[in-house]
Amino acid sequence: MGLQRSTALARPALRQSPHAEPTAGPVVEDAELARGLAAGDEDCLAAAYRRWSPLVHTLARRSLGDAKEAEDVTQQVFLGVWRGRRTYRPERGTVAGWIVGITRRTIADALSARTRRL
Repeated sequence: MGLQRSTALARPALRQSPHAEPTAGPVVEDAELARGLAAGDEDCLAAAYRRWSPLVHTLARRSLGDAKEAEDVTQQVFLGVWRGRRTYRPERGTVAGWIVGITRRTIADALSARTRRL
């Protein structure tokens, strides 16, 4: 007889938004999302991607002027979010602000790489 892991303790409480589209997924509060990310919850990464990838992609597209590069930057940003999830400090700012900071640095790196290529 094996032990079952209780997911109620491991995962943040998710709730369905009354205004969410059926395929939009559950809504997670920012504080819960940050705790889940720090704990390594991939569902929280997916929720962060659903919530902020449009913003990240728009910032990258406007800065870089290229849709393909913007897609690459968006992927790099959320890879950076996952890898750096333990570095987020809520006392220093919001999760959205942290993600925008990662986005700005990733865009700057992409622009530098473009300059070196040319």
